[in-house]
Amino acid sequence: MTITRRASLALPFIAAAGRASAQGWVPDRPVRIIVPFAPGGSTDVSARLVAQAISARLGRPVVVENRAGATSTIGTAEVARAPADGHTLLVATSPFVITQFAFASLPYDPERDFRAVGQMTTAPMMVGVRADLPAQSFNELLALARARPGALSYASVGEGSLTHVATELLRQRAGVELLHVPYRGSGPAMIDLAGGRVDVMLTAEIELLPQIQAGRARLLAVATPTRMARYPDLPAVAEMLPGYRAEFWAGLIVPAGTPDAAVTRLNAVLNEVLAMPDVAARLNELGAMPTPNTAAAFTQLLQEERQQWADAVRRSGIRVG
Repeated sequence: MTITRRASLALPFIAAAGRASAQGWVPDRPVRIIVPFAPGGSTDVSARLVAQAISARLGRPVVVENRAGATSTIGTAEVARAPADGHTLLVATSPFVITQFAFASLPYDPERDFRAVGQMTTAPMMVGVRADLPAQSFNELLALARARPGALSYASVGEGSLTHVATELLRQRAGVELLHVPYRGSGPAMIDLAGGRVDVMLTAEIELLPQIQAGRARLLAVATPTRMARYPDLPAVAEMLPGYRAEFWAGLIVPAGTPDAAVTRLNAVLNEVLAMPDVAARLNELGAMPTPNTAAAFTQLLQEERQQWADAVRRSGIRVG
């Protein structure tokens, strides 16, 4: 059979279309990933790392855009308004769930206006105290708090943050009174914990480690459901307060109404990226563990988080805005 020049020129595009069909949904323009925080933080760096690898697999640019402000609600609202076509995603973290209960009103409905794509990472939270606090264990910390109601202070990265709500849940379950001292970010909070101006902080391992290594703070417990392999002698809070769990997590979500084909493809590509050794190694350096899963599993996590933090916010009377 004779093939015309026009037909021969079309062959690569026909082959590409065939591959795309086999793969399922393929974006037809650049994909945006909205990070609802300022540039430079671990969530932003993780998103950029993942975005670069996703771009190589989708064959389209994947651009990370920072839309910081109002405890992540500005960036989240932008994604809620975006077309539901798979080309705009949000990096959702714990505030996505907490703001639903802590804010008087939101410009979107977190349950109605979004659907899950998949989880990216999980990062452990740990209980750290100033180096000279007279408590050598988590049980001794609770005993000290009970002996001196309201005298011990704890730092958070702001009203309604995970560090705030998670410590309130711990306080409620333990039956102790602690003074909340909110900061504008983890940097100032860590400075004051290291300087002995606040007593306790429940936050990410990566935030605490520099102060621990410098001898300016001590670790008393992990907030993971069980002990961590790399800290076998450090108890889990759940050993003293059954069922307690507080972890940082991040995942990708899209506007509700995004086609199943787009969600399925994005989930598959995300999981491929998280399985790459170089990506996993870099995420570990950032204090995060790659956590590939299905869209259904991430949806279940969001539901479990809502149940836990709704109760903590309600009982603490936290109200933002």
